[in-house]
Amino acid sequence: MICSVQTGKLQLDGRARARQGDPTRNLFQAMIAVFKTEGEAQEKAINDMYEKLTLLENGMKDYFPDGKPCVDDNNAGLLDIIFCTVFGPYKVHEEVVGMQFIDSDKFPVLFSWLMAVVELQVAKELSPPHEKVVQLLQFIRHSALKSASA
Repeated sequence: MICSVQTGKLQLDGRARARQGDPTRNLFQAMIAVFKTEGEAQEKAINDMYEKLTLLENGMKDYFPDGKPCVDDNNAGLLDIIFCTVFGPYKVHEEVVGMQFIDSDKFPVLFSWLMAVVELQVAKELSPPHEKVVQLLQFIRHSALKSASA
């Protein structure tokens, strides 16, 4: 996997692209599936999401070889912003779904990157209030589960 930090674009070589499709889209779809399912279907969605996160973890090791990201308020890039947008409300994910998406033991590079980006001043200033995000994701989850059972 190749990740251009300046453009924030994740790129795979041709063979990997053919096997994986768009990894960022697939990861986001897998995350949504975790929110919208329960039971056996959710376990499958969790495994799928972890597979995608493993791909991202392995790719990011090339850019954070010592496992520590070098992100600060002066050099945050598009990829950092996207990562923070998707995974920044990690405490909300835990509260709504009851699990950690980015576990520090399974994904140490991604976890350290997440901790670095959520501590950026701009991330703190622009993050919506915790309770509002909880309410939104609970509404989405309950609506999806209700729709699936109807």
